[in-house]
Amino acid sequence: MVNITMAIEKKSFIFLLAYVWLQSAACQPVQDTRTPIYIAGLFPLTGNSLIKDAHPPAAQLALNHINAREDILPGYKLFMIYNDSKCDPGVAMRAFVDQMVSPTVKQVIFISGCSILAEPVSQMSLHWNLLSVVVAQSPAFSNKKSYPYTFRNDIHDGAAAEPKVQLMREYGWKKVAILYELRPIFSLAMKNMEALLLEDGIEIIASETFQDAPERQVQRLKDIDARIIVASCYQEYARRIFCEAYKLKMYGSRYVWMLIGWYNEKWWEVEDTNCTIDELSNAVALYVSTQGYAFDRSNGITINQKNTLQTEWEYLNYIRNMGNLRALEDWPFTYDSIWAIGTIIMFC
Repeated sequence: MVNITMAIEKKSFIFLLAYVWLQSAACQPVQDTRTPIYIAGLFPLTGNSLIKDAHPPAAQLALNHINAREDILPGYKLFMIYNDSKCDPGVAMRAFVDQMVSPTVKQVIFISGCSILAEPVSQMSLHWNLLSVVVAQSPAFSNKKSYPYTFRNDIHDGAAAEPKVQLMREYGWKKVAILYELRPIFSLAMKNMEALLLEDGIEIIASETFQDAPERQVQRLKDIDARIIVASCYQEYARRIFCEAYKLKMYGSRYVWMLIGWYNEKWWEVEDTNCTIDELSNAVALYVSTQGYAFDRSNGITINQKNTLQTEWEYLNYIRNMGNLRALEDWPFTYDSIWAIGTIIMFC
């Protein structure tokens, strides 16, 4: 009887061990045997200029959607390794070179925002025969001789001139002044603006440029009594322009300032001028801006097998615990860019 009991207990113990082993094996994650493909990324996440910390989550969501599909890059899995560009060309160039010389081979460079760095990094990527996909508005990327491997997924600043001219036509404004920062992204766009104005019979009473100090140019616009002013520059200089405009009383209902639309939300609430935030708030209160619309409201099913509203809801749910992110209005440009990269690699 003792032997029978011991045999039963022994068998029960063996069965228990087998059960525990099977349960443990069942809980082990299935090993992903897909070959990794790496994308290098640059995002402006900190600094005093453009900040787009809403964009890395959009990139990751797109990667999740692509990697979950068996018909997109079968046998491969996409990853992104990204750095903070700080919207600074020097920082971005250093980060790009570090990525290129690291042991992990990158197949594509993705650059979100800041044409001031997207242009030199894209040109440098040619030395690695690397495809670059950019969300930046510089008209320079239209020159395929200079940027043969660069694809821009954004509306260039030159296209934003047309709605501004249409607005002038609608209100019968016949005289306009132009003020812009001397960088290719702005100078090329303003050439397009000048051509459209002349074609429409609108007189350009002044075309002022600056490199690092716009105050004298604002004073000149005051001297000629300019009332309709198109300004094109990075937002740190826009704050200086409006600080000077406040001092010269060039704001309110008697003035129309037309600006770029891709600045950060409440871009004037940065204390880097001789004006207070309240003074800048008064000066910018009535400005007009134009920007390309990032959302397609046709509600059709896209390549991700969702419509735009479903994708937007999923993105907002994805970031709900990430705090107050900036550049929420144009994250779809980054999401779509990652999908473009995935499909480009698939057909290579």
